Amino acid sequence: MNLVNRFITETEILQTQVNGDIPDIVLLGKSYKGKALPLECGEDTATAQRFFSALFVRSSQNNLTFLSDLSNKLHFTYRTRFSPIQRAENGPSPMNFQRFLRDNPLNSIENIVSNPDCFTTDIGWGCMIRTGQSLLGNALQDANLGRNYNEGVEIVSDTQLRVRNKIVGWFEDDIKAPFSLHKFVEKGEQFSNMKPGEWFGPAATSTSIKKLIEDFPECGIDNCIISVSSGDIFENDIETIFEQKQNSKILLLLGVKLGINNINMNYSDDIFELLSSKYSVGIAGGRPSSSLYFFGYQGNELLYFDPHYPQPCLEPSVYSTCCSTDYGRLNITDIDPSMLIGIFLDGRQDWEEFKIKCDKIQIINIQKNHYSDIEGKFDEFDISSMGSHESSHENDTRDISRNDYVDIEPLVRGQNYNTIQVDESFEKLNYKTQNIMIFQNQCSAKDTSDLHYDIESVLVANDTTNFPNT
Repeated sequence: MNLVNRFITETEILQTQVNGDIPDIVLLGKSYKGKALPLECGEDTATAQRFFSALFVRSSQNNLTFLSDLSNKLHFTYRTRFSPIQRAENGPSPMNFQRFLRDNPLNSIENIVSNPDCFTTDIGWGCMIRTGQSLLGNALQDANLGRNYNEGVEIVSDTQLRVRNKIVGWFEDDIKAPFSLHKFVEKGEQFSNMKPGEWFGPAATSTSIKKLIEDFPECGIDNCIISVSSGDIFENDIETIFEQKQNSKILLLLGVKLGINNINMNYSDDIFELLSSKYSVGIAGGRPSSSLYFFGYQGNELLYFDPHYPQPCLEPSVYSTCCSTDYGRLNITDIDPSMLIGIFLDGRQDWEEFKIKCDKIQIINIQKNHYSDIEGKFDEFDISSMGSHESSHENDTRDISRNDYVDIEPLVRGQNYNTIQVDESFEKLNYKTQNIMIFQNQCSAKDTSDLHYDIESVLVANDTTNFPNT
């Protein structure tokens, strides 16, 4: 009965909102009058939500322009019965009980008999790859069709449809397709030590995207720049690209961690600011080990496509399954702090305007040069002296910007802290495969270029612990 009461209450709120002011909807830089209602909600309550919405809320209250534009965004999900991906030695087994339950049992039995040592579905492990594909696919649409190609248009032209189908074809579930799941897995093995069947994180996903774009220059994106552990962008990297080609199209992929267990709410406005920017191509994030593709927001709720719905393998006859108006909502307080932010820059003018916009965004920090290029900036930094009042005061006088961070683990390897009680001196975090230690004093890392991709820095404001005085 509580479930019924809950949804009657929610429906009454929705009806009240229709007659009053409700927040506008934002979809990758575009704003719409706030009348859209979620067509897809929580995993356990979606059916009840749709049932009570159908009883009490008229479908005419949906913002049709928003839904029309949303239907032209690319959305990739789990797929089944695709061409086999060979299991790696000592890698995960394709025979998984969870996949058996979520896939058609006949498909699972057929795979066990025909390809017992191969993956023919990404159920249970491919969600981050799929959200990465969604982010990349929409960036490719911007690059090849323009940002506003579908604005307010119910039916795209034949030419635009052909281009969009060509882009979707690049994501077919086949090793020959340049942005297929198979190619992501291949690059993951080569550059991130990921085995088939293992869950990708933001770092492995962004690295795979960068390498795949480099292998397929005709895709329309000239360069992909990634930051696997921060929101840092280095001007000299961008300027070098524009010196070679003035109107280069650049995809920026920024892997950030905005808190410890939950997002630090000091960054919530930055997330909204990014999604409302015309440069945004979405955010791959969600919950721990359960990735979602965020494309917009309404009020304090992020709007997303969910990749966790199995469909037949992607091939020409089912290209239409890559477009949808079914979306979900998630309050920003509930999202995982680890995410992959996508930014698309269409030429130098975009870059100059984007730099100005970043003045208001704490997450993104534009630097002139790489830290390793700043001579002498860190020569006197002594990690072993951080425990005393005197040294802490000295460190506080350094020129530290508001967004600087430090990845401590590589600096303290080999240091002897036997005299410090671990539970009092620092908090060692295990997030997926990452090992991170957070300090109250923020400073810039000396050189993170040689770090393993799975060690990620955390942008912190209040979620810190102190080193004790010694």
